[in-house]
Amino acid sequence: MKLLVVDDNPAQRRALAESLRSRGFEVVTASSGEEALARLRQEGVDLVVADVFMPRLDGLQLCHAVKADPQLSRIPCVLLLCPLHRCRGRGPGAPGRGGGVCRPAGG
Repeated sequence: MKLLVVDDNPAQRRALAESLRSRGFEVVTASSGEEALARLRQEGVDLVVADVFMPRLDGLQLCHAVKADPQLSRIPCVLLLCPLHRCRGRGPGAPGRGGGVCRPAGG
């Protein structure tokens, strides 16, 4: 399974990519939502794992763009949130929004 990891923080992007690779996943990375869309059109990706809080095109907007594109809409997206105590009520996990994955407090 090939995953696209999207995070504007280089250390977090690298740590997540290494963790997923150590579990047997093939991983490609992008540092922004815009770069992720370009990579998705070039690579055969099975899943997008994106930071929700990025400048310009954030993770939620990226996932909406993926779902709106007929060539990409089959690709599921998972959003990474800041530690739960810092993002309660702000991200896609807030009431009335879709789900996401909260990072551990150190992430």
